[in-house]
Amino acid sequence: MPFCNYHRYISYLHVMKIINAHLLQVYPLMAAMTFVTSLCVFQLTRNVFMNPDVRVNKTNRTTAVLDNAEEGEKYSQHSFRRFLRQRRPEVFPALNNFFSRTDT
Repeated sequence: MPFCNYHRYISYLHVMKIINAHLLQVYPLMAAMTFVTSLCVFQLTRNVFMNPDVRVNKTNRTTAVLDNAEEGEKYSQHSFRRFLRQRRPEVFPALNNFFSRTDT
């Protein structure tokens, strides 16, 4: 009888080792999906609360055309876009400088 319990214990350990190996393969996928989902939630929340074209309250929904050009300008020209406007459009500026040098 103890022989049977030993094999059950060994098979249990083998099954747990297989499950843990599969979980280690799944964790990076779960991390990537969590990151992407949080980006989607952030963008949707930002649009609901800050987009001037989204009309949540009833008074804004009743008007056909909203006169909110300055609010739309503020929404479209946010601080990150203003920051990027002052930068050169390069992905790797150090790498570009390294390969574009003409000194020998």
